[in-house]
Amino acid sequence: MIELLCLALADAGLWSFSLELALVPLVRSELSRVPEARRADATDALAKKDRASLRSALVGADARTRDALLAATELAGDARVLRDAARVFGGPQASALLGSLGGLVRRLDELGLGARLIFDLGEVRGFGYYTGPSFSILAPGPGEPLARGGRYDGR
Repeated sequence: MIELLCLALADAGLWSFSLELALVPLVRSELSRVPEARRADATDALAKKDRASLRSALVGADARTRDALLAATELAGDARVLRDAARVFGGPQASALLGSLGGLVRRLDELGLGARLIFDLGEVRGFGYYTGPSFSILAPGPGEPLARGGRYDGR
């Protein structure tokens, strides 16, 4: 689907776009450990990348969860964030999720899209829907993604 979208953009003459990849389930598993009374505030603060509000919302969460979610606000940028995320989140579930994202990254690189990739592993948009990697096509001008989607089939 991503390849088709990128080809359609090229056919339309738009080459100045970025492909942002996210991994909502990575932070969803950490947010599930936040006390329920504070979870919505933590999710909202994470979506805004508001570390001060997030820190306040994480009162009562264990130190590992707090540290991981605070770190997630800074897991944006180039492919180096994948390595940082593996260190921050750890564990078999995170490893499997990051592995699936790594496979997607390799495939997109093979398609010549590697230079367009950016990452936001603290993204929580689509929080309840996506089960794997998600994407947004971003371009200068519209202020909104041109397209977005992702895995929602449990793979």
